[in-house]
Amino acid sequence: MRSALLLTLAACLLTLAARLLPEKLPHWLGWLLQTGTTIAAFGGGAYLGLCVLDGDHADVVPLGRLSRTQMLWISLLGVLSVCPVSLAVDLIGAAGGAKAAASGAQAQPAALAALLLKSAVIAPICEELFFRGYLLGALKRHGVLRASAAVSLCFALVHAGGLGELTGYVLLSLLLCLMTLRTQSLLAPVLMHMGYNAALILLGGMGLGGLFAGWSLAACAVRLAGCAAFAAVLRRAYTARSAGGQFELWEGGMLSRREIAALAAAGLLVLAVLITGG
Repeated sequence: MRSALLLTLAACLLTLAARLLPEKLPHWLGWLLQTGTTIAAFGGGAYLGLCVLDGDHADVVPLGRLSRTQMLWISLLGVLSVCPVSLAVDLIGAAGGAKAAASGAQAQPAALAALLLKSAVIAPICEELFFRGYLLGALKRHGVLRASAAVSLCFALVHAGGLGELTGYVLLSLLLCLMTLRTQSLLAPVLMHMGYNAALILLGGMGLGGLFAGWSLAACAVRLAGCAAFAAVLRRAYTARSAGGQFELWEGGMLSRREIAALAAAGLLVLAVLITGG
């Protein structure tokens, strides 16, 4: 319990430090620093909690396999989560007198690709390894409801910038915890988290963020229809049959030289795109 609290505090402090980075940094350098912070705070925190502190607790990670149908419904559920979460954020913000900010600016392709890699691939994997892979398992002995509530509050505090966002992230995290416990698979929250972040980024990149903020007729209609679809997909995802068995986080031995070279080339390509596009 003490180790879990210390690791959560360290992750929060590292994330806060990343938010305080100067805004005038080159785009590629800011991306590298923020991505490195995410990997260190959550990926590193999960590794320390599961494999270093207090012995090896890797067995607490839910590693159930998902069927293809289940993965499809869960991914779609993550995408549709944008509707109820954004609606909750605006409702709380309206109750507190805050105005919803509608984003309509379109992002450049290079910046959009870099943001997708960081926020829709790297961040969901690292954060779910920490919050649903390590922290939820570490706290579950105190009760599933208490553990889910504590994990969701920590998740929201790391991400939120206000009361409305805090409520939205708590709801999102509770849903991620629910699907983790239901499927007994870490892959479920990872897919949901990826779908949610990717939807937000792509909607903003296409200039459609205004349809998910504020109280215009179009925004209300889109979000209410999305909430109805979300409820239907949630039922499908919750009742879908799992594949059974377990999946391995890492299958096989060490990377071959060819695989290392391919990863290095991909990393250099991403860095080149960030430098030329930033």
